This record gives sequence, C-alpha cells and structure tokens, in this order.
Amino acid sequence: MKPLFRVRPWACLVAFSILAASCSKRTPSSSEDQGICVSRIFPQVSDHAVSGANLDSIYRLFALNNLSTADLQFQSWQTYTTNNVNAGAYSGYQEQVQAVQFFNGLPVFNETEYFTFDAGSYQPGGMNDGYTGPVPAADTTGHQTPGGLRAAFLQKLSQSYIAGGPLHSRPFVPSPSTYVNACLDVSLGYLDAGLIPGNAAGFESALVKVWRVTPTRSSSITYYPLVFVEDDSGFAWGVPSFHP
Repeated sequence: MKPLFRVRPWACLVAFSILAASCSKRTPSSSEDQGICVSRIFPQVSDHAVSGANLDSIYRLFALNNLSTADLQFQSWQTYTTNNVNAGAYSGYQEQVQAVQFFNGLPVFNETEYFTFDAGSYQPGGMNDGYTGPVPAADTTGHQTPGGLRAAFLQKLSQSYIAGGPLHSRPFVPSPSTYVNACLDVSLGYLDAGLIPGNAAGFESALVKVWRVTPTRSSSITYYPLVFVEDDSGFAWGVPSFHP
C-alpha cells in the first residue's frame, strides 16, 4: 500500500497547515447562486508566509549561493546552532528555508522543498529537495465542475479521518451530514503521482493535476476534512490525519 504522505526526516515536525498555501484571490463559482457554494482559491507564488527581514535573509542566502528564487513560495526561515556529536556531522550556525514549489503557476500539494545552509553555504542533496521529476504539461485548464467537486467531497470525506495520539485511540471519522450545507474552497494544483492511492507510478515520475477540496473556514466547523480529486479522471480520495 502506498503512503498517502511522503515521510521526510525532520520535515515531519512542520505543521501541516503549509498544505493550504497562501493565496490572494477567491472567485465564487457560477453555481453559488444555485446553492452549491463552491469558491475557487487561486494560490499565488508571491504570497510568501515570511516577510520583512526574514524574506530579505532568504533572498540574500539564495543570491550568495547562486540559487534561483523563481517559482518558490517561501514558508519559513529558521536558524539553529547545532552541536552534533557524530563524527563528521556539522556543528555551527545553520539556516533552513522551507518553500512550496510552483509549476505553470500552480502549487505542488503535499510536497515541500527545504534548503539547508551551513554557515551560509548551501548543502544540496538528501530527501528534502522537493519534486525533481519531469515537468508537467503547460495545460492548466480545470475540467471538474463545482457540483462534481462537491459531490466527490461528500462521498470521500469520511476517508479524511483522524487517528493516533492519546485523544484518538479510536479514529475520529467525519460524517457527510455535518458538511452537507457547508461552503467549500477548491484550488487546482499538482500532486506527485506516487502519492495517489492505487497509482502504480513511482515517486518523482510525474505530477498529476488535482483539485484540493476542503470546507471554507467557519465558526460552525471544528474539523476540516481534505479531499483530492484528479482533474482529468474525477478519481477522488480523502486524506487522513495521523497524530503521534
């Protein structure tokens, strides 16, 4: 069975809120007047989650190391002073930059790229370099309807359960009846083919265009199931949340 999330070393410590990339445009669907209430979110690569001096530090690091900042939405800049005891391990001032990749103006969901700098020097390689496979085709047209996305969400949201941890010795499974009248936010992007359930493709082999579907933020909602829908085929699945 393929994992629904690619497990990366220290990246697991980062909050999964990064999956909901910052965005500056929201367009109600033409079906809202008919009671469907689905709004499309347009993530923008320029909507960085860091600003001011932190963003300046990122740009400085990238410039000093001849790295491009194009198609990267920066999420965090963290600094550490490491004191490793393993032979050959780095000890000293370290900076780590986290970014969401964009292709053709669309974000890559569930993939985060990490850049590590030891004393200002970029350290390439490892499992944190983001998607490095073939670039997707330039077609960014969406083929799913708002009504179809809502139907897929209601059908698969129970797969987006919560499991693990002391509070969830029994998995919490959301019910479609809770969300039947909820407004939805949908955004178009890419997902590594290796993360799609039942897909025989390996990681880094291709990016597949998908819709990310989740309820609109509301005081009446306490849990936000996440459902992905393939744009071409309409195949949908819910993403569970696992806690230690």
